[in-house]
Amino acid sequence: MQTAELILQHIVRPPKTGIDKPPLLILLHGQRGSETDFFEPASKFDDRLFIASLRAPFSISAKSHVWFHSEPARGDLLISPAHIEYSRQRISKFIQKAPALFDTDPTQVYLMGFDQGAIMSLGMMLSEPQSLAGVISLSGLVVPEVKAVLTQPERLKNFPVMVTQGTFDEVYTPAQGRATRDFLLSLVVMLNYREYPIGHHLTQESLADARIWLSKRLDLALPPAPAKPQAATAPAPASASSTAESVTVAGATAHAIPRKTTASPAPLPYTVRLSRVHLKVRDLERAITFYSRFLGLRLVERVGNVFAFMTSSSQHHEVALQRVGADAPRPHPDSTGLHAAGFEVPDQVSFARAYRLLTEAGIKVKATDQIIGWVMQFNDPDGNGIEIHWDTRNLPGKADFWQGRELPLEPDRILEILRGTQKS
Repeated sequence: MQTAELILQHIVRPPKTGIDKPPLLILLHGQRGSETDFFEPASKFDDRLFIASLRAPFSISAKSHVWFHSEPARGDLLISPAHIEYSRQRISKFIQKAPALFDTDPTQVYLMGFDQGAIMSLGMMLSEPQSLAGVISLSGLVVPEVKAVLTQPERLKNFPVMVTQGTFDEVYTPAQGRATRDFLLSLVVMLNYREYPIGHHLTQESLADARIWLSKRLDLALPPAPAKPQAATAPAPASASSTAESVTVAGATAHAIPRKTTASPAPLPYTVRLSRVHLKVRDLERAITFYSRFLGLRLVERVGNVFAFMTSSSQHHEVALQRVGADAPRPHPDSTGLHAAGFEVPDQVSFARAYRLLTEAGIKVKATDQIIGWVMQFNDPDGNGIEIHWDTRNLPGKADFWQGRELPLEPDRILEILRGTQKS
């Protein structure tokens, strides 16, 4: 399909719901691809979306097109600035004209691109953030030719963007992807950065994560999609991550989509604070050993072989352990309830020491930089979620709010902290 108004060839999928003024998702394919490349899997994205997949303007053959011509040059890319600007302007015109032609919401336009399409998506975000509600970059980069059209940085603050990178990507290397990550963070965008053990291609996992990220953005701005009819079975539990996406905070720009909230509650006529957590375990002795060895808690009181109370302060207990039997089911990751019990360390060295102690004991740890703090997540022997946190909000370059941003913390980066300490 092509119209004089839109210039670029495209194919579309209308929304599958009767939503008025639906949001628009624009797909930009990769190098030597076409508008059909990932149209089919993207067509399975949120039913509320009107999806348009564009064909790049420069043709190599009937089914091979590029957004710009490029060639390797000393480990980098030599890109035609004229071509990349030509394509950027054509995409910009499509974004401007599409809402009137497709009857979509002009305030809810999203770009998702792969490879060269990801580069163009990031270029549109950096040059015209006011025309977009969010961007998904799948295996792409911020290249110098894109930085040349960078708008005023303050206009990008809190702009929602998801970036994926393959750790075995031979086209755009992990180092290049992480440089893009760091550049975007310097602009204080609302970044969701993810790495996958893949090469330079799309996978079901990366597309599924993109679909979930985008649906969460839509949930913040639009009425939820109507539930699809299902057989008469017990309702499925809500996803444990269904509220993990960022929400608007004080000082956020228009790019941070507000969630409807209730009025502030009236002041309480008494003082209250979070004090303790009560966990159920299979083996009481094993749990006491775990919380003593890895979290520094001391046993205050034990009631037979059923209850143990542990603390790190003058309180009677901060953690209560209750044995419920060796055959008790482990907590299901998709059930409601406690996600994790959190513990805080005072500094970076303590965080690194805890990480080393846990990993050397064979405990699987996931470490992330959540901008407001470093966090490591792991499970106790009974599957209860545990977090150790180091607060970084007062450090240069950090932030007061999380806003959904989560960056991987590499083991070498954490353990490097200990190499310069006297006592580790």
